[in-house]
Amino acid sequence: MIFHSFTKKELTKTIDNQDFWSKRILPITPYRAFSHINSPTVDAEDVCLIIALDNDIVKGFIGILPDTIIINDNIKKIGVLSSWWVDKDAKGIGGILLLKAMKEFNGSVLAMHFSKQAANIYKKSGLFLPLAKQNGKVFFNKIDIKKRFINKYKNAKFFSIFLLILELIINSFYKIRIAIWTKNNKKFNNFEYTSFVNNEIINFINKNSKNELFYKDKNIFNWKLKYKWVISSPLKDRLSKKYRFSSVVSNFDFYPVKLYDNKSLVTFAIIRIRDNRMTVPYLYYKNDNHKDLVNIIG
Repeated sequence: MIFHSFTKKELTKTIDNQDFWSKRILPITPYRAFSHINSPTVDAEDVCLIIALDNDIVKGFIGILPDTIIINDNIKKIGVLSSWWVDKDAKGIGGILLLKAMKEFNGSVLAMHFSKQAANIYKKSGLFLPLAKQNGKVFFNKIDIKKRFINKYKNAKFFSIFLLILELIINSFYKIRIAIWTKNNKKFNNFEYTSFVNNEIINFINKNSKNELFYKDKNIFNWKLKYKWVISSPLKDRLSKKYRFSSVVSNFDFYPVKLYDNKSLVTFAIIRIRDNRMTVPYLYYKNDNHKDLVNIIG
């Protein structure tokens, strides 16, 4: 088994290497690699990917996005685990990949949005400490019964026709709700979209945010908005079938929104739409002015 680490410099060369993209299993996609190498937090010698090869066949990989966090008012470089996969026949490889990633960043590695299996490994390793637990609520405008139930529960297939009819009935109320929402939101004329983060926004964020973990300036925000590593398309491309994580989805985009009180910026948020699911990963507001945003998206 051979292990190979890709720095930003090496990953840049790999993008034009067709032999690399012809592998049966891909450890990264070109658009994810392109996003990583353009991140303002990634230096030339930072490791972004470690792969395990057996006779030139990918048996495992771990992706790392170098980032910066704030600890006691000091900026510290860390590695954020962005992907981790091991072939079912390659036992023990996952642990080696994780240890190599830890070594590259002197033990300063952060894991987020992981599976239950990965969570058990992190816990058993004794190398990780729990930092924070995300809390939130999920609301549905439309119900996709096929995606949420039929494909998830085998027994549900026997009731598929009934469930699809139920889905049509429930979702018929969606159009009524949208009509009411549109009528009520005509009064919201205090917001505007933007495609980038400027000095006005970053100054507002700095004044209205406390205890931020990740260091963010306008270059980091604009990188996130411009260099997406997930492609929005109705069809999967040939590379997505070789990659073990999501790379092409039906719809994916960011919508930065600003809310004003007269000429004063009072709320800034970035709304993300992915596979018809909306999240708000970034929200900064003054006093309780975020309530208008809640009504707008609501």
